[in-house]
Amino acid sequence: MQKHISLGLIMALTIQFLGCTEDQKVEPAPFQNPNLVSKANTTDGKYQISILSNHSFQLGYNLWNMEVEVLSSGESTEPDEWNASPIMEMHSSAHGSFSEIISTGVENQGAAVFQMPEGSGMSWKIILDLKLDGVDYSMDMPVEVPSSDMPNLASFVSSKDSQSYFLSIANINSFSVGSNELDILVFKKESMMDWPAAEDLVVSFEPSMPSMGHGSPNNLDPVHSGKGHYLGKVNFTMTGVWRLDFTIYQESKKIGECFIDLDLQ
Repeated sequence: MQKHISLGLIMALTIQFLGCTEDQKVEPAPFQNPNLVSKANTTDGKYQISILSNHSFQLGYNLWNMEVEVLSSGESTEPDEWNASPIMEMHSSAHGSFSEIISTGVENQGAAVFQMPEGSGMSWKIILDLKLDGVDYSMDMPVEVPSSDMPNLASFVSSKDSQSYFLSIANINSFSVGSNELDILVFKKESMMDWPAAEDLVVSFEPSMPSMGHGSPNNLDPVHSGKGHYLGKVNFTMTGVWRLDFTIYQESKKIGECFIDLDLQ
């Protein structure tokens, strides 16, 4: 009997170990009632491209789906390949931001981070570069990103080399009272158009309710799982306004601090 228990334990631990790959991250839930964020027709009038999301776009990390409709038939089709680039146009200049492709094929899902709200003379768009039935298209998809009292975004400048870093919670819209998966995205600014993932950091955090004067137990610091995503656990003991204070290390040295506030309903 002892041999069977030991063998079963070894197998379970082996499966658990093999399941922890470098590219793990919290898998987003399918959109239940997607909202139309932006749509446009290709210049040849063959296709309508739509961007949809479960929520209105906000400052920080946003998931979205792309749908392609053949206008002559009303049927959906899938691109041969595609890419996306968020761009903020500002008066006489422009800058990009972090973006990633989550899935392609039956469900074409991407994500983009917006670092600042739209305003006078400033607006966001997602540039979609697609290949449909062998033909290349480039689509400017305007999107609205309003200001927020609690942006899902924080930034800091590294005390080590003055590098600018940005942090956002990738799964903030899934939080509820109790223990939650925590998916933190960290990226940096290399240039106005280059915003790569930060993959060499150590992140610790502490949740608290500033108005109540308490925190919560049983939290787990996020660990890098791939492509700038850091996975951990956060425990919310009640609804209300929470603050997540982050401390970031590189090569065992503290390089910065930041925080994100959220109103848990």
